[in-house]
Amino acid sequence: MNAARIPGSAETVEAWRAGLLDRLIADVLRPVIGEPFMDLGQAADLIWLGFGEKVDAPTRRDPERRTARHRLHVMCPFRLESNDAILVAASDIYRPVGAIDSIENFEWDKPGANLFDASVANFWSEHQPGFAVLDRVSSDPMGGLHLDLSSGHTIRTFPNRSGSYTQKLWMRVRKKGAYLPGC
Repeated sequence: MNAARIPGSAETVEAWRAGLLDRLIADVLRPVIGEPFMDLGQAADLIWLGFGEKVDAPTRRDPERRTARHRLHVMCPFRLESNDAILVAASDIYRPVGAIDSIENFEWDKPGANLFDASVANFWSEHQPGFAVLDRVSSDPMGGLHLDLSSGHTIRTFPNRSGSYTQKLWMRVRKKGAYLPGC
C-alpha cells in the first residue's frame, strides 16, 4: 500500500485559502480507497472511523489492543447514512438511549448511555467489520467530506464553524493512519 503523504499546517491553510482543500483531502485519503470499513466509535465527542486490516496498536491501558490501520478522527457534524435513513449521527452522543429521570442525571460520556453508542451497536449487529470497502472519497472546498462505501452507505462530515481557517490543522496523517482532528 502507498503511504499517505503528510501535509503541513502551512500547506493546509494555503489550500483552504486557494479553495483547494478538497483536492488536498482527496490526495491525503487516496491510500485508504479500497480498504475495508472496520471500526466506528467514539471517545467523548471525538468520533473515529477505521479502515484497513487490524493491526497491533497497544496502549498502557490495553497492551493487546488491535485497531484498523487507518483511523479518521472526526470532531464536527458527521453521519453514517443508508439510501433511506440516517443510521448514526454525531449529535446522538448527547441524546440518552432511553428514558431518564432528568437531564441532570444523563451522563452522555458514560459508555452505552447515549444514542450514538446504541446506534453503533445496532449497526455492527447487522454488519460484520469489513463488510464494505471505501469506494470513493470526495470533498468540498470548505473541507466537507463524503466517503462512499461499496455497500451503498455514505459517511459525511461537514465543518460548521464560520470565519476564516485558523491554526487548526484540518487533516493530518500519522504512521497509524489519517486523522481529522477538528473541523
